This record gives sequence, C-alpha cells and structure tokens, in this order.
Amino acid sequence: MHGEQPGWEYLRLEQPDMPITELNALGADGWELVSGGGPIYFKRPAPGFRERVTLDQKRAVYKRAGLPWPPPSQSSGQE
Repeated sequence: MHGEQPGWEYLRLEQPDMPITELNALGADGWELVSGGGPIYFKRPAPGFRERVTLDQKRAVYKRAGLPWPPPSQSSGQE
C-alpha cells in the first residue's frame, strides 16, 4: 500500500525453558527469536493495513456470534 511503513510486532515471554514444540509452533506462526536468557523476545513482520482491517472484521463477526477467535480449527495460525 502506498506510503505504508513496514513494521514489526513483538512478543515477550517469561518462559526461558520453553519446550521445543512450542518454539516450533511460534516459528510456524512467523515469529523469529530475537533474544533469550531471561525473558525471551520474538518479532515478526506486522500485518499491513489491508490485512489488519480484514482480521479486525473477522474478530468482530466472531465476537458478535459469541464464538472464540481464532476458530479452534485454525491451529497453523493462518487467519
């Protein structure tokens, strides 16, 4: 989108001994390990404007219907 600056979103977890299966799941969702030791930090590219609007609309529909977001069938993190 014209004029839109790419950005990052960050995740901080207080679990330095996280099981490898959980780390693999974060990687599959696009998270990249930035630092570890105490709290561990991950980053991934932030969604663009068009994707954010679409996701916000989906969340609103699920909320109005009283359904959980993301739907239980979406285990890969893709929305």
